[in-house]
Amino acid sequence: GPCTTTTHFIGYMYVITPMTIVGTLLNIINQCIFFKYRQHGSTYFYLFWLAAIDMMCLILATPIGPIRCIPPSHSWEIWARGIFESYFYLGLGVVFDTTSIWCTMIMSVDRYVQVRASHRSSTVFVESNQGPKMILGATVVLSIMVNFPYFFIKELDEDGHAVDRAFTLTKGFQIYT
Repeated sequence: GPCTTTTHFIGYMYVITPMTIVGTLLNIINQCIFFKYRQHGSTYFYLFWLAAIDMMCLILATPIGPIRCIPPSHSWEIWARGIFESYFYLGLGVVFDTTSIWCTMIMSVDRYVQVRASHRSSTVFVESNQGPKMILGATVVLSIMVNFPYFFIKELDEDGHAVDRAFTLTKGFQIYT
């Protein structure tokens, strides 16, 4: 919700916003390093895409401080804020967050397989990135499918404010989330 206290304002404007900007820049540097050295292997592939996915999470979170704490000066700003928070920050943010978590888990399993059965896994994972590409693609598709309802949690009222839809209050949806 909007900033209601000084603590909220400080948290949103002076902690979250700079932290997301720095995190985005560090992820860009991380991607540049992985791209420059072009290391082979599934771990590097996952780390490169994990940096890209995390960067997208941070980019989506960067404007939340100003959106929630700076009062709009025009009516169109209310609509723009509602659209961003309802569809981009909530919908896409959850998809990228979930993909990031699952990518980290997949990378851990991949490393375990490579250490445990290094001879057998080398032909599948190290010499070719086809296996990790398919796994990452399936992870993204699954994340979109699982989180698709989050794109429809909120709707904009007549004034442009994001409000909960009626079905988000049902018990079935409460269990889902």
